[in-house]
Amino acid sequence: MNSTGDLHMSTIPGYDVIKRGIDFVPLDEVIESASKKTRANWDRLWSNMGKNNIQPLLYAHPVTGLPTLCIHSDYQPGTIYDYGTENEQTNLMGSAQLKKEITSEIEKDDRRLIYSHKWLAGDFIITDNLALAHRPSKETQIEPAQIGLRVLHRVTVEGTSVPSKTRTDCEHHHHGAADDVHVPFSHLCCTVRHFSLDTTTDKCTDAQWTSRSQTDKTGVEVRGINLSEPVSDEVIEEIRKTIHKHRLLLFRNQTELTDSQHVEVAKWFGKIVEPIVHHPKAPNRLIVRVSNDRREGHRGLGTKGWHVDFSKQEKPNSFSLYHIVTAAQKGNTDFVPLNEVIESASEETRANWDRLWIRIGGNNIQPLLYPHPVTGLPTLCIHFDQQPETIYDYGTENEQTNLMGSAQLKKEIASEIEKDDRRLIYSHKWLAGDLIITDNLALAHRPSKETQIEPAQIGLRVLHRVTVEGTSVPSKTRTVINPL
Repeated sequence: MNSTGDLHMSTIPGYDVIKRGIDFVPLDEVIESASKKTRANWDRLWSNMGKNNIQPLLYAHPVTGLPTLCIHSDYQPGTIYDYGTENEQTNLMGSAQLKKEITSEIEKDDRRLIYSHKWLAGDFIITDNLALAHRPSKETQIEPAQIGLRVLHRVTVEGTSVPSKTRTDCEHHHHGAADDVHVPFSHLCCTVRHFSLDTTTDKCTDAQWTSRSQTDKTGVEVRGINLSEPVSDEVIEEIRKTIHKHRLLLFRNQTELTDSQHVEVAKWFGKIVEPIVHHPKAPNRLIVRVSNDRREGHRGLGTKGWHVDFSKQEKPNSFSLYHIVTAAQKGNTDFVPLNEVIESASEETRANWDRLWIRIGGNNIQPLLYPHPVTGLPTLCIHFDQQPETIYDYGTENEQTNLMGSAQLKKEIASEIEKDDRRLIYSHKWLAGDLIITDNLALAHRPSKETQIEPAQIGLRVLHRVTVEGTSVPSKTRTVINPL
């Protein structure tokens, strides 16, 4: 079995036609997300490939030791239960049935485990073939007359081990530590990293993925923590240290989290801001309650464009914590890392942004582009739910007001954020119990249009937000704030 694969795109089709080129899925995460009953069933199954080539379906990766699957969905192998034991039985489960079951596990929960790669000219991908399954999308088979010519070259590397229930360590075929190189793409879309937390030792292990560029680092999923139960000081400290590195932390299945516990988790990061708006259904004065039903929560908040929460304050809020109380069928929230937006812009655009300041009102004048007070990375102070006054070269002899209107600036930044088929954006589909913590100064966000669809069409949507007070005034000169 081949151990690695190299893919190089030499010719790509039209941008607007193919939204997906090839899908990848990390197999250890497919196994982990399956039920205990399904995992136990897979652990008993073997595949007869012919000529005495009998392989376990579920086995230990020869290098990492993580569980993986030996799947053969492009042909129909014979299946064997409990191979080599006195209970051995053949073809109790047909290969077609097994294929359907595994496919269902891979694609469940709105395909959340899948990284769907849209090819750009010159893209080159190297995969750990034993850790990832893949398949081309249906769109790759559309005729050139409709989408243009598509040419992909693949080279594969010979395997060095036979799939076995007993792990035999193989020599790494790369330099450096294994945890820095071998790991698969994240299962949270192309812009989200994955990290796990081992609650038995209270140590965070960032051992699931290494990205190839900053655009792959919008956030991480934290596993193994129930926020409705007591969390040790050591784990809280690890989370506080992690937020500035990863910018977005996703905690799934927090369905038992109460409103008061939501507020208490926010207090890990600082003083809570009491919001200006309050809905009668909000459980307390510290929670903003939004909904697609005006009777249940505020409707339309933040829908005018990309923004950071409370950017109009002299000290914009440092963190936001979002908890989905009731998830609808549709209604994503989009997040974008502002450092990458700046990096991807042209030198001319960056230079222009660097000269711009925003008057929020009175003497509250903030630079558009400034260094993040903790990380030092460039970020943007954007206010697209308002119409602020713009100032060029504020505080200098060249100061000029409103050479670029706020509407024009809003359009320009939105264009930079959404270019290249929205590649910088992580669009989060809310599942019941999801809680997201964001570094509010590093990420812009906006709710999708679908969040405003009536409950009669998509179901009721209720989201609670708690924000944490800012500690620094945006400034061209970085004043280092100690991380939490």
